[in-house]
Amino acid sequence: MNTYKIEFILDENQASALEQIANNKGITTTKVLGQITNEVATRLLEQSKVPARPEPPAETEKDKSHRKRINELSQGMGVSPTAVRRGIMQLSTADAIKKYAISPDALSAFREYIQRTDSPKK
Repeated sequence: MNTYKIEFILDENQASALEQIANNKGITTTKVLGQITNEVATRLLEQSKVPARPEPPAETEKDKSHRKRINELSQGMGVSPTAVRRGIMQLSTADAIKKYAISPDALSAFREYIQRTDSPKK
């Protein structure tokens, strides 16, 4: 959560209306201004259709299967999942099939999954 300091400049009528709203609600004028600011920010975000936080893509069943198989391989081989992913990507097709017991048909799907889900290098 981010906190911003905002200065409000109100004329006499606006200040009076703000005080009346605060009195009716039984809260301070500062809280009323905070509520107004939150409401305006929410409306502007909705109108501009900018998501507050983008939703991550849902994991498909196939992705889940690949992730689980990579984790199983890493545990069985005593190496990290990253090492298994790296091996699948770097070894030749024949060596990857032999070392990781992945069927030839599934290897390309594993490689595509790894490329798609690997974090970009910094």
